[in-house]
Amino acid sequence: MISQDTSAYGIDLERRTWPWHDGEIRADMTSLAAALGQLGAWVRLHYVYPYPHVDRVIPLMAEGLVLPYLDIPFQHASPKVFEGDAAAGQRGQGALTARPLARDGAGHRDSILLRRRLSRRNRGGFHLSARLLDEAQLDRVGAFRFEPVAGAPANELPDPVPEELKEERYARLMEKTAAISTAKARRQGRQHHRG
Repeated sequence: MISQDTSAYGIDLERRTWPWHDGEIRADMTSLAAALGQLGAWVRLHYVYPYPHVDRVIPLMAEGLVLPYLDIPFQHASPKVFEGDAAAGQRGQGALTARPLARDGAGHRDSILLRRRLSRRNRGGFHLSARLLDEAQLDRVGAFRFEPVAGAPANELPDPVPEELKEERYARLMEKTAAISTAKARRQGRQHHRG
């Protein structure tokens, strides 16, 4: 499922219910993902902004109805950054953190893609991303450097981050991810060896 803001699916439909097979389905992301998963399709969610209800898909991952993958711009987990994003015309409610996403209903860790913009954000926003990596121990992470897009309100924000700092931040996040991945692989290797 891919859209500009998959988390907001159904808001314009006032979360009404619609006929579906022998019953009804509610117009919201979680209900739609669960119904698609029951059809035997691989359900992968893209551009999931951190609205408070997003953590409801974690049990669907544990049941195998939704793939354990989310493309989330995590800078929106910071209320301060969210305020800046709202001024720039971007989405999110700032209520989601890494902790509810880090474990599924059975207590297992999920593979979650962390998508993080690395410029035109304050220093605290960058450090939030690093803390999220540490807290959730995300080992498969994608990060992208901010690039202006024609017509985007974010282009007008003051004090853009210099290219050199973008590169440094990108390298630091990738090094942290590599370290987490290496440590997980070593732990799994020790557990496999003992087993």
